[in-house]
Amino acid sequence: NQIFKKINRPEDILEIRLPHNAPANHLYDYIIKRQKLGKVNVEDENIPFYISEYIESIRFSERIIEEYDPKMIFMSHVINIQCYPLCYLALKKDIKVLNLYGNYGVPRFIKVNIQDRDMGYNFPLKEYLKKLNSTQIELLKEVGNEYLNKRLNGETNDFGGKLAYDTETKDINSLIKNKGKKPIIAIYASNWFDHPHTYGMRNFRDFEDWIITTYRAILDNTEFIWLFRAHPGEDWYGGITLKDILPSNLPDHIFILPKQLSGKSVMNISSGLITMHGTAGLEYASCGKPVMIADKGWYHDAGFTINPSSRKDYIDLLSKNWLLNFNSEEFQRNAKIFAGLYFCCPKWQKNLLMRQDIYQNENKKN
Repeated sequence: NQIFKKINRPEDILEIRLPHNAPANHLYDYIIKRQKLGKVNVEDENIPFYISEYIESIRFSERIIEEYDPKMIFMSHVINIQCYPLCYLALKKDIKVLNLYGNYGVPRFIKVNIQDRDMGYNFPLKEYLKKLNSTQIELLKEVGNEYLNKRLNGETNDFGGKLAYDTETKDINSLIKNKGKKPIIAIYASNWFDHPHTYGMRNFRDFEDWIITTYRAILDNTEFIWLFRAHPGEDWYGGITLKDILPSNLPDHIFILPKQLSGKSVMNISSGLITMHGTAGLEYASCGKPVMIADKGWYHDAGFTINPSSRKDYIDLLSKNWLLNFNSEEFQRNAKIFAGLYFCCPKWQKNLLMRQDIYQNENKKN
């Protein structure tokens, strides 16, 4: 209650001093997930309860470590209220932490280090990409290209891919007026309350702050057509929507796209993409389309995106033709290599594949 009394705006939550100096950005993410909002509603009378829950999770983690004195801790995740405090305290005490995570059917076990504890998911690091030999590079590029082609045609079995590409009920060209020969920039929103600080977001408070900042920066830039697209799973997740966040009356160079459109149609008409760290960044780059990411993500240093150095740099780039900074051939190649290493199943794994946990009943049967 004492902490709650000092909270006047969402940013104040990021400044809360938690036990052991645990980062408050994970507390912030927990609160917006409970609220299902794009930013924390500081007037919510449940916030003292959420803060109390989070502090109790830290205390519980203390007791686990003290009672069992573990040499290693295996986690299902390194995010969320159940896992992050234990992961954080263990690393501070030099206890080895392994994240037994998986995605796209492939196990992605992570040896977590104190310096990368914001890394909620595994992905190929820059130093590993540099160690690939020429044979590996060509094989990964080939398999990555094959996978991405299937994904763009809605033929993969992951939930996000199907929602993004396995749909088409409207003609995108009939929805956009006054486009002429202007470049078209797609802006893909994230799921508002799905742990925005997972990868160490620094330029923005949350996804809503990023989208609103982007909208204000492009408001007078009529040299481009700007297409905002909601996260494909927005309706499935529930909560606040893109239409709730952006104004209802948009100028005639800015559009919110209908959800019935396939991602492939949007990509075909777009000159480039802006995203925080959506999978679309890989997909666009692999097709030779320029991609700018707004903040640190899971592929920001893989050599196929334009990366602003700060919030100000991002805003400045929105007023320029940043599409010219894109090396199409190199970026396209790097995206396919990254996709091959990230999405695809190693041969030794054979048929040991596990679909996403939203398919729990099917997974149990199989």
